[in-house]
Amino acid sequence: MNRLQRLSLAIATAVLMTVCATVSYPAAAETLTNDHTVFTTEKPLRIAKTVLPPGTYEFHIYQKTGVLEVLDHRTKAVVANAFTVPHERNPFFEVEASNEFVYYPLVPELPQTLRTWFPANTMLGRDIVTPGSVVSEIQLALSRQRGVQEEQVAQVQPPAPPAVVEEQGTAVTEPAPLIAENRTPERQLPLTASNTPLYVFLGLASVLGATLVSAYRKVSS
Repeated sequence: MNRLQRLSLAIATAVLMTVCATVSYPAAAETLTNDHTVFTTEKPLRIAKTVLPPGTYEFHIYQKTGVLEVLDHRTKAVVANAFTVPHERNPFFEVEASNEFVYYPLVPELPQTLRTWFPANTMLGRDIVTPGSVVSEIQLALSRQRGVQEEQVAQVQPPAPPAVVEEQGTAVTEPAPLIAENRTPERQLPLTASNTPLYVFLGLASVLGATLVSAYRKVSS
């Protein structure tokens, strides 16, 4: 192999190694932003789909792709990667002088999952792109926890008293008491009496009267 061939082979090898390095570690060619911090967690922490054990870690954000790179603070080894999207802080909130971390709702049976990171002294945060399977797992665990809490509350609370139903009926008016009156019964003639004697007496009185009048006239004349 002559000198020219050796030189061509060396150039081709160098180009191939550069391409492989670029494909395998795309973030290594990017520039780190000022968004980096060192933090310590005392409990397991999930970032995207990676669960980190308790320890001290470093956060780095790559400017071009927005990839979050998590390093072990002691060994400087990369322990997790996650895609992020910008999250602008509410303008009505003051800028914090320290890092702020926002988590998904805590479920005792699952590790704490990081949702958003707001670097110190900046209005722009980073939302961690969490896989849908992880989000669904958290939501399912929250539903189970809510159901258990509602069942416990129902067992503690006393049962509600039965509802009182008022029956609507027709009002019954009681009759006024009867007051006995002491009345003397009227005396009635017996049904066997007749009016005929009265008529006879009236006829005789008329005849007698006429006779007396006639006799008086004769004497007077």
